[in-house]
Amino acid sequence: MNGNMSIFGYDTRSLRSALVMRAVDLLNPFKRTSELDWRAPVVVSSVAGLGDLFIHLPLISGIVNACRKNTMAVSVALRPAHLEIGAKCGWDVFPFDNGLEDYFKSPRKLRLSPLIRGIAFHHPAETWIDLTGSAVSALAIKAAGAKRIAARITRGGRSLIDHPLPHAVQENEYANRDRVAEHLGVDVDLTLANRWPVDTSAEVVVCLTTASRWKNWPLQNFRQLIERFPQTRFTVVGFRREVLAAEFRALDVITRYPNVSNQLDKLSAMELVDLIARSRAVVSNDTSAAHIANFFGKPGAVLFGPVSPKTFAAPNGLRVFHDATCPLHPCVQWRCDNQTNWCMRKISVDHVAAHLADVLGFNARSTSSLAEPSLRAPNEPDWQRQAQLPV
Repeated sequence: MNGNMSIFGYDTRSLRSALVMRAVDLLNPFKRTSELDWRAPVVVSSVAGLGDLFIHLPLISGIVNACRKNTMAVSVALRPAHLEIGAKCGWDVFPFDNGLEDYFKSPRKLRLSPLIRGIAFHHPAETWIDLTGSAVSALAIKAAGAKRIAARITRGGRSLIDHPLPHAVQENEYANRDRVAEHLGVDVDLTLANRWPVDTSAEVVVCLTTASRWKNWPLQNFRQLIERFPQTRFTVVGFRREVLAAEFRALDVITRYPNVSNQLDKLSAMELVDLIARSRAVVSNDTSAAHIANFFGKPGAVLFGPVSPKTFAAPNGLRVFHDATCPLHPCVQWRCDNQTNWCMRKISVDHVAAHLADVLGFNARSTSSLAEPSLRAPNEPDWQRQAQLPV
């Protein structure tokens, strides 16, 4: 593998993140851990991004169901923007935020007000299970009054965590969800998606952007993909602020197509979830839209770049398109040290379009040269094989 998969033994390749984790762990370097002893009231939290939350939702539901079965008081702590999602699941939810998620993207984005508000909401939980599992979250949770914390320690917080949850560096997050459920003695609730009873529409949702420019498939590629399906209705989502100025022209072309509905910058978290829940298919960069689609079992494609799909792809989710031939792969997503060999640029429009044609039940007819299925198979990307390449 290229470089270190961790720094100081933490599940990070960012020195800045590792230093924060080490600082928190030095608060009590002799902290003893023990097996989880369930005591009510119980809080379970997921306070990272929307994608992480949708990986965690079935596990959160399993924990809540187990607590209710044993008549234990249980509530769910979520970021304020995600509270409506928790309420939709039928849980007792309250807002909580470590306030520092953006810090790891840029120190200039440091905001203490969410952290202070979270701590101010004093919640003397006897058992707090944090599925986010980071040093900053552990610090915020302890300051908020939790008696005992159960969380992973590979992202720091060892000095405050009483009950370590199983996790290995760069472990697949979906597989870890199942492993944590087994460790806790609860079931993963795979029926949770049924609480969004919606009619399936004819729309294909396309997520154009992520916060990291190096995880974004070039907009020119998205434009070519959409052009090949002139009779298909597309809804594009994402944020214009995450588009490079050099790609504004391509974005404007995409949003002017008569079969495209432009929902950039227009959707709340819950509105995005509802849109994907009723969609026909989803094509997305490696971001929250892909995990929401996996939650609802939607067909489609997810485009992976700097981050290995071994860590964040669902084994039975969206079809993965990926190129791992860059000698630096996998790498830190916030910069690219090999821009002339940028992995996202090398993901073929032909391959993605051919798969989408199969999903939609027809071969797209346009000026493009989509191969027939019988001729396409040898060229179809095999992300699991690629992930094993000596990178």
